[in-house]
Amino acid sequence: MKQLLSLVNQYMAPAEIDLVMKAFQLTLETCQGIPGSSTRPIPPLDHALAVTIIMAELMHVDAIGIAAGLVYEAVDAELLISDQVEYVLGSATARVVESMLRLNILERKKQNAATGAMLAIQNTQLSSSKKAYSERDDDSISSSIESKKPRVREAMRRQQAETVRKMFVAMADDPRVVLLKLAYRLHAMRLMCEPSYEGDPQELMTLAEESREIYAPLAGRLGMSRVESELQDLAFQILEPDRYSWVRNVLDIETKQWRSYVDRVCERLRSEMASIGVKADISGRVKHAYSFYKKIARTAGDFEDFEQLKAAADLSQIHDLLAFRILVDTTTDCYIALGHVHSLWRPKEGRIKDFIANPKPNGYSALHTTVFCLDDQLVEIQIRTHSMHETAEYGVATGIIKT
Repeated sequence: MKQLLSLVNQYMAPAEIDLVMKAFQLTLETCQGIPGSSTRPIPPLDHALAVTIIMAELMHVDAIGIAAGLVYEAVDAELLISDQVEYVLGSATARVVESMLRLNILERKKQNAATGAMLAIQNTQLSSSKKAYSERDDDSISSSIESKKPRVREAMRRQQAETVRKMFVAMADDPRVVLLKLAYRLHAMRLMCEPSYEGDPQELMTLAEESREIYAPLAGRLGMSRVESELQDLAFQILEPDRYSWVRNVLDIETKQWRSYVDRVCERLRSEMASIGVKADISGRVKHAYSFYKKIARTAGDFEDFEQLKAAADLSQIHDLLAFRILVDTTTDCYIALGHVHSLWRPKEGRIKDFIANPKPNGYSALHTTVFCLDDQLVEIQIRTHSMHETAEYGVATGIIKT
């Protein structure tokens, strides 16, 4: 609980923290000492804390959302009822919990129906194969089975589309429900990537596929870049472990090689911003694994053969392997900083983007430029205000809740 309190203290008022403490006390009284089980491997109190730490650290969810996250596990496990939640924590918290329950019940029903449909298709394939065995050669049997695979994929696509639809319905009802759902998914993905994980391999692949195709894009649409990136990386690790390991190794080497360079550029930018009277926070980084991989695939060609991809990979063609961020106080300062950066280093043609004048659909605002920086190295520089940065880091849903 200390970690959660430390996080919410950074952005909540004392009255909001009181609600979080009430929720924790209710969960503690209900769940303390209750172990995990075969259906719920993680003790409910531990699970609630892990999920709400994600909500606080990566999403800055308000007190009602955090309180709902703390008690949801107990309600879902039938250790608490919604009336108790409403009596202790208020109707708003109870509504979030109830909406999350409804969303999960609908999702489980849909998953069971989709699983049944896919099993039926697979059983039909097996029966057809057995019958065909005495009548056709191996090639024709294989062709028959392959022809039915699109039906399985179509069933999965329908399930994914329905999941997205339900998410946006829940979003319209209360954004906190979707944030809680995303936090649960991110926590599950973290657990599944641990070496000690011993779950069903097929379930693992299905959840990773959903995370990459549904949950990560949803986080992106809500402007939660860190949640999106982590979900992408975790799914990449599960779905394509060989490629992930190679990319991770390349990134580790690149990060070590460029560490001193990043420090030099950051120091230069701090000095230059101070010289023109712009108060600025400067940071630099190397791209995360999945983003880096997609850039390699785009520049080298998205080879199905892994060895071909590695042979064709050319890091010099990735223009924003290194990215720097300048955070300033005002929009005017953003443009002043951009002009000064261009007076220092030549911008690459076609790589200047004004997302302040033309924000992305998810609310993201910033100025982007790619310049030939120190030692003529191409780097990307992002310039935005602290307010724009908060939206970029924690998403537009947090802003909707606050209003």
